[in-house]
Amino acid sequence: MAEVCRVLRPGGHFVGSLSYLEPYHSFSIFNFTPYGLFRVLTDNGLTPLEIRPGTEGLAMIFRQLSGKRLSSIGLAYPSIDLAGRLRGWSPRRRNYLKLRFAGHLVFIARKGP
Repeated sequence: MAEVCRVLRPGGHFVGSLSYLEPYHSFSIFNFTPYGLFRVLTDNGLTPLEIRPGTEGLAMIFRQLSGKRLSSIGLAYPSIDLAGRLRGWSPRRRNYLKLRFAGHLVFIARKGP
């Protein structure tokens, strides 16, 4: 991350994705939590503009078990949306819960001026 910050111009954007609850990480050594990603970005001088859930973890697990690619969204995200709407949860709370079940995280951050 320090190298990204070194070469990124002030005002430049860094866009990426990384594994979170993905069941198979190949040769990964570790994966980030949403808070861990936030800290790594901010500790290195980047301002997170968006951290959102990518493919949900349960869909990725099903994909690994079945060998079939059905959809990037399984049952968790629609269930969170439905329960949240019925209970009057804010979009922010529903998105926070989706982050907790994400298979990977998608982000965009900006280097300060």
